[in-house]
Amino acid sequence: MLDTLVPVHTVPIPEDTPCFRLVSYFDAAGCTSCKLKELYIWRRLLASDSISSCLFVFNTSRMEYPAQTLSTYRFDYPMYLDSSEMFARRYPQLTRRPEFHTFLLDRNNRVVLVGSPIGNPKMRELYKATIARLRAYGGVLPASQR
Repeated sequence: MLDTLVPVHTVPIPEDTPCFRLVSYFDAAGCTSCKLKELYIWRRLLASDSISSCLFVFNTSRMEYPAQTLSTYRFDYPMYLDSSEMFARRYPQLTRRPEFHTFLLDRNNRVVLVGSPIGNPKMRELYKATIARLRAYGGVLPASQR
């Protein structure tokens, strides 16, 4: 039900990448251009951590010309436009705090980590460690590590 914005460029996905993914939700409230500038930070972060499976969901209900606006950032990862705020309604547990709008999911789509690594070095290290464990265990954390 989300409109998909096709990436301008595609990022090759290594064949040995376990199935885990990062999901980040961008709310329409606040400074849109400030939030969109984060895409540059995400691009560097994702490339340096070799994360290839990411979904970025943008609440575009208050954004004028969302597809054109987002395409100017030439972001290489899939972006989904949520013009009807379906994502937020489907996941009402989302807080108003954007630092909790990023999730790391295992290959079974279970949330294994919540929080944004952007601007938070401790959270970034936690992401790196969790991703390393997911890779080591084929995309799923053992019950003892959840």
